[in-house]
Amino acid sequence: MRLCRFLFPCLFLVFATQLLAQPKTTAERLGYPANTKLLIIHADDLAVAHSVDAASFDALDKGAVTSASIMVP
Repeated sequence: MRLCRFLFPCLFLVFATQLLAQPKTTAERLGYPANTKLLIIHADDLAVAHSVDAASFDALDKGAVTSASIMVP
């Protein structure tokens, strides 16, 4: 019973401070300063045509694009 009287207030303080803390921006969570503007480039509609696939895979290989999606007929 003594443990509960001590443990619950401690847990409450831990969670309350987390709830009241300012949430980090996406840039901060990625390791950039808070005011950094980020550009997300996404290769869309892979498998539409051979030319699209070649260009998208080239961009993925070079690191210009880090995500892609496949279009299913």
